[in-house]
Order: sequence, then C-alpha cells, then structure tokens
Amino acid sequence: MSYRGVPSEGSLGSQNVLVEVWSVALDQTDVHLVQNTKVGKVGFIPGRSFLGRIVECGSEIEPDDLKKGEWVIGLLDPAKSGGLTQYVVLNRRRVCGVPHPNRSLSLTKDEYAFLPLCGIPAYRAVRAIVRGVSLSSHPSPSSFPLSSSPSPLSSPSHPFSPSFLSPPSSSSSSRPRVLVLCGHVGPGALAVQMLVRLGWNVCVHVPLVPLVPEEREEGYIARLSSRIRAWGADDVIFDDGGVGYSPSSSLSSSSSASASSSSYGDVFDAVLDTVGGKDVWEASRGLLSQTRMDSTCTIDDADDAQVQIHEKQFVTLLGDTPSNPLPSVRDHWKAGVRTKTPRSSSSSNPSSKISKKTKIKINYAWISLGQDVDWEGEDVAGTLGEVVRVVLTRGHEGERGIRPWVGDSLDGEDTEDGGRIVPFERAPELFNSQRYRDRDRDRGGDRDRDSRRKDGRIEEARSGSGLFENGETAVVRVVG
Repeated sequence: MSYRGVPSEGSLGSQNVLVEVWSVALDQTDVHLVQNTKVGKVGFIPGRSFLGRIVECGSEIEPDDLKKGEWVIGLLDPAKSGGLTQYVVLNRRRVCGVPHPNRSLSLTKDEYAFLPLCGIPAYRAVRAIVRGVSLSSHPSPSSFPLSSSPSPLSSPSHPFSPSFLSPPSSSSSSRPRVLVLCGHVGPGALAVQMLVRLGWNVCVHVPLVPLVPEEREEGYIARLSSRIRAWGADDVIFDDGGVGYSPSSSLSSSSSASASSSSYGDVFDAVLDTVGGKDVWEASRGLLSQTRMDSTCTIDDADDAQVQIHEKQFVTLLGDTPSNPLPSVRDHWKAGVRTKTPRSSSSSNPSSKISKKTKIKINYAWISLGQDVDWEGEDVAGTLGEVVRVVLTRGHEGERGIRPWVGDSLDGEDTEDGGRIVPFERAPELFNSQRYRDRDRDRGGDRDRDSRRKDGRIEEARSGSGLFENGETAVVRVVG
C-alpha cells in the first residue's frame, strides 16, 4: 500500500482536474492489466472507469467546460489506470460532466461509473457497424424521422439520435441483422440497446456461466432471456460450450440454433465481438459469408450488372489476444492489414430470374483499448459526451433511455447475472478468485458440474480472470 498527498492547485497542471472518486467499474480487462503489469515501488492501482466530483480544476479550464463540485465520469489511461483510490488527477480530455445521479431523472451512481467502461467501446462499435454494412436494402439511420429540435447526434458523424425518437421498422425482412457476443452484460448490453433503437434485428449470444449450479441454471436462463428481450433483442442463444469449449466452437455450433428461431436462418450482416481471439474472427467470417437469397445488394457495374456486392462488418473490442489488452505495434499492423484487405466470398442466387453472383465483402474493425482518439477524430471526452446524450434521450413515447447493466447485489455474491456491487474495502476480493472457488465448493457446486461438464471448462473459468469470465462486470463503491 502506498500513500500520496493530494496535489495543490499549483502542481495540478493547467489542463488537468482533481476528482474525488465515488464509484469505479471493473471488468476482465482490468484483471488482465493487473496480471500483466510489473509491480513497481508503489505498486499498481487498477481501475479505469469512474464517477466522481471535481475538487479542483486547472488554471486554463473554463468554467463553462468543467467546474469545481461538478459530477463527472472519466476513463483513465489503461496503461496507468489508478481509479481505485480516493482521488485521481487526469487531463480534461478524459472526463465529461454529467447530471446529478438520480434513478428517475438520469442514471444512478453505479450506472454512471459504467458509462466510460461500456459506453465508449459500444458507441464506437455501433458506429463502425452502421457504416460498414451496405444497407441498400435496409433502412439507414438517416432515413428515420428527425426530431423538431436539433441534436448533435443527428450529424453524419453520429448516426444514432434520429432513431431514438421514432419507433424501429416493423418489417423484419427489411431489417439488417447483427450477432452480439456476450450481449447480456458490459459493452455488449449497451450495443444491443443502441442497435435495437436503430431498427436492427439483434441476436444475442450468451455463454452459460460454468459456476451456475445445475438446479439454478433454468432460472438463470429465464432471467437473462427476459432481460435481453426487454431491451428489444429478437433472438437469444444460450450455449454451454460442450466438449472442447472455445469461443469459436461455441459460435459455430450455436449458429444453427438461431436458424430454428428466426426467419433469417444463419445469415448475419454484422458481428460484434466482445470476447476477443483470432478463432472468433475466423468463425465469424464463416457466419458472415452466408447471404439471403432474396437480399438486394449494391450492383457492380463493371461486371455488366451480374455481380452484386454485399458489404458486411466484423467489429472486435479485444482483438486477437484478449489476455494482453494493451496492443503492440505488431497487433495494430495485423489489424490494419485486415482492415485494408476485406475478405471476400462469392455465391450464386438461383432464385433470381437472371443468374447473378453475390460477392460478399467482410470488413474488419478493431475498437482498440488504447485508442484515445477514434477514426472520426473524437477524443475520450467527446465520445463520452455523445454517450451521455444517447443514454439520457427518451425513446419512442417517452420510454426509458438506454442504460448499462449493473446488477443488483450489494455484497458481491451476485455472480450469475453478470454484475456485482461491492464496497471499497472488499475490492481486492474481485481480483482473487480463490474466495469464490471456496464459496462455490461449500455450496456443493463441484459435484453437480463435474457430473455434467468434464471438458476442463470449470478450471479455465476458475483460473486467472475467471471471476469476470464471459463478460461479467463489477462496481466498487468508494464513497457511499
């Protein structure tokens, strides 16, 4: 443990703010950052996403931008982190002012703490999906009726706002379809709600938590399904992985389940990967290579109108190596090669009167953890401002806006619904899965699972970052 004094106004820095931290949101990436960081003389303090109040502002910060006493949310540099402490100092470009936390009028303190962690990657991912898919046969966001009052989100750079003020398209055949991995929690949950508001057909893939006892699994599935469908998702796929579990095998084996429950079959226009791994990218390419026989796509005039071009989009939040969340130069180079060279596949359309070939272009995008400025030139504070406007915008007929999923537990025992809330003094337990292994053994869960899952998945979930396996998250209440 280390102690540092609170910086004075003179040593704060002209563009920095001193913030008293109230709540900190954590996910699997924070665990990986702790595991991969070499311990220095003063140790490493985890935590990137927080809610707090400004104690002091730098001399060059205008009161109209940020002021003392204002509630703010922020995202710290992942390489340094430092959120699980009483005070943090960070640049003004990493914080955004928010309304006073209030469940009925805005968001709770815990929900606000999640916005930087989940909202930034979700917002940027949805924007990449909307722009990367050829929507000649689908309604584009710009086609939705605009509100009478102008919104900064209705500009070409922010294609979300119009749909929040109008109902989504009711015609399922005209709606583009997206598969969201781990769309029940974290960034996936926010992305699901955004895509639903944009009129997309959303299919959510949920891997079953291996720490759920068999007798409670049915109730767990029912709760998650009810919650996800309440967000507007069209299909929910639950998958226990089976023998030889891996994200890619789970994705491939589950695709057939969606065919029986949806008129779309196995066809997707986009995949949002919140899991990470090269095998997920390879499996997603197979899914995106399928096309609907009745779909109409952009026609390539160079081939005498006999070839149709259908662009699809794969977006990942964690890249090929999720256990190493800070990407290297080589990681960025590999992602750049995939982005510049879209994968293509061809298929014929026998139902057409004129035999035409459909060429599918699969675009690749990586919303990197270390990406402070996005492709639109927007920094962390700018993206946070747009996310705050999105979540506080009421939907059609005044329905509640988009909200991050936090969970309900105040003692850290809620390990099944994908969220847990703990006081500050118990924060170290979130990084020590031994406590949860001991608790689970006392419940007799080992005997039930060993009899039905012998593929080694339990041990995988219990080692390292197993507590945050499958996208689970947590909130640490530093104050209150």
